[in-house]
Amino acid sequence: MAFNPKGAKELQVFRGSKPKADVFARTAGDCCGPAASAEYDKLDCRVRFDNALSHLNPTGGNERFHFQKQRFPVETKESQIKWLNDNGVGAQLAVIAIPTFAFVTDVSVVVLASEPGLTFKLKTRNGLALPAVDKIKVDVAGGSCCPTRTQGAADFASWGDLPTGVTEQYLFGRDGQGEFSLESDELIVEVVTMPTSGVIAGTFDFIVGVSYDVVNRAEQ
Repeated sequence: MAFNPKGAKELQVFRGSKPKADVFARTAGDCCGPAASAEYDKLDCRVRFDNALSHLNPTGGNERFHFQKQRFPVETKESQIKWLNDNGVGAQLAVIAIPTFAFVTDVSVVVLASEPGLTFKLKTRNGLALPAVDKIKVDVAGGSCCPTRTQGAADFASWGDLPTGVTEQYLFGRDGQGEFSLESDELIVEVVTMPTSGVIAGTFDFIVGVSYDVVNRAEQ
């Protein structure tokens, strides 16, 4: 499996295996004045489970990225919206790091609020396969007291713009035993279509989740 370089339109917003560049990196490459920016790839070739994200137990994890309620963002929500607007279709937010030697068993996307015309797809950087066999979409319509839930076929390649009358949408995916990660990887949210105005206001909201087990814990 090849190591794919960090894309030009990719912004990493997970904590990752390296700390955010500090004041000592701000003048990297420029000895006579402030550098434009010093950015490096926060995804190592090998990422220990301990350093991937916050976790609750040492042998596996259930990680979650909530756009509107991020607890440990590397970038602020406003800067992420600006990044999406600056880069348009193809703009990427790398939201979750997957450690080396992990069995990815489940992936999910929850669309809590949409912005007309704005759609995304979920992908991985280094080729870790997303579930393709068992995928379920649940549309939730109606009020919070007596909602109507409708089950259908999920698609991780286009989501975010809720159908008329649908207030929330859940996409679940699992492929039998799961996909094995030979190297560290990222779950990436990529813009597929923009609003007709060409500008994202930031009223959308989504959650990306992943469950995985770590074999002997990576890189001990």
